[in-house]
Amino acid sequence: MESEIRDDSRIAIVYDEKFRNWDEDPNFNYRYLKEVQDTWNLIKNIVRDDHTVYLNEILDYMGCERDQFDNNFESKVGWHGNTIIDFGLFDDENVEFVKGKTPIATLLFNTNMINPSKDEED
Repeated sequence: MESEIRDDSRIAIVYDEKFRNWDEDPNFNYRYLKEVQDTWNLIKNIVRDDHTVYLNEILDYMGCERDQFDNNFESKVGWHGNTIIDFGLFDDENVEFVKGKTPIATLLFNTNMINPSKDEED
């Protein structure tokens, strides 16, 4: 899986057949990604006392194998506090995806924190 940090500090990851739940049907992928985004916002805001979610937790949930992304930054990046988790589904580069014309999306994660992993804190 290719990933990059954009100039606006968002992390871009292409959502394609490398993900377990990816499908040839663009509408399925859109509904799935929207549901995952909404679910993790609920987890962060209601279930977690510290209101923190790490990007690697979402990628694991979506079926992305750990060796497919760079653990050096994604395992330390996430969301904290009142920030709404946004996958960037409605950004300009996903217009064709949202219209159902392509099954591949560029996820643009709006992370707002970088924390050391639990192993590094000990």
